[in-house]
Amino acid sequence: NFLPFELIYEIEDIRHKSIIHEIYRKTVLLQIYSGLSFVDLGQSDVMKVTKTIEGDAIVGKRQKSNTDFVIPIGDELNSVLISLPKLAWEPFVIDNRVRTKMSDYHYRKYKKYIHETLSPLLATDKTLSSHTFRHTYGMRMLNYYRVSIHQLSKALGHSSIATTMSHYADLTTETMIKSMLECMHNVDSSKNKSLKNI
Repeated sequence: NFLPFELIYEIEDIRHKSIIHEIYRKTVLLQIYSGLSFVDLGQSDVMKVTKTIEGDAIVGKRQKSNTDFVIPIGDELNSVLISLPKLAWEPFVIDNRVRTKMSDYHYRKYKKYIHETLSPLLATDKTLSSHTFRHTYGMRMLNYYRVSIHQLSKALGHSSIATTMSHYADLTTETMIKSMLECMHNVDSSKNKSLKNI
């Protein structure tokens, strides 16, 4: 379950009068453009930008697997980080432990926003969730940006590439057609060049 570009653009264009709803909307975009899970958003340093030689990134450890993740910051994610100085909740992952009552409380409020405020504004019958936004990130990275499954696994902080393969390795019909036609074109071009050299 992932969002097509049209729905992402709709979310980008929405503006709420309520400050808290606007923070939640930007948190949705943060998840779409970073792939961070809700629990990872409970870490105090989750939006800390790390400067590297190659560019800026969010670097950390996934709460669920205690595995490192590296999320390069592109223009879309950078824009969200600039417009979202802090999340709607105080950190609920303290000393690498999830404070379950705090996490559950904030998740219920975030989920309520997604179901009761955001979903009715979108032209979709999809059931939206925090995980939908994480999955959207994975699908965009594979299908649109064409990152490797290994790179995606590292960005998502999976402890095993098998996890990434089983949950995120779906190729859209468009990606399959485009990739296969490109392969066929490359082979045909190579054959034609070889024949000309004979």
